Amino acid sequence: PSSKTCRQADLDTIYIAACPKDDEGAAKLSFDRALLRYQWLQVIVRIAIAKYVKSGKINDVSEAVEALIANDIIPNVHAYANHDNDVFRREQLYTEQTEDVRAALARGVGRCLRGETGRAKQL
Repeated sequence: PSSKTCRQADLDTIYIAACPKDDEGAAKLSFDRALLRYQWLQVIVRIAIAKYVKSGKINDVSEAVEALIANDIIPNVHAYANHDNDVFRREQLYTEQTEDVRAALARGVGRCLRGETGRAKQL
């Protein structure tokens, strides 16, 4: 980062503060240095504060987060991450063939739940 208030040492401190070694949630998942979702969001907010609020460029934290995302994150995201999320669904999932399979499975599950087969009692 090209900021006097957000140097590499500041980023290291932000990471350490967000990812304490005694975090039970991370320990349960066997993640030594990984961030959980809430920690990731905490890091984003803290970086925005360090880069934009502490420097005096922006006073509002929510505006600082928006600026961080618009100016620093989005321009550096790989093009693949900016794809239309529904392209896969439209091209691969919402097809006549997959609808036929889904409908057949739904009918079978419905029969089982209504007890129309001997298998429902086994569930």
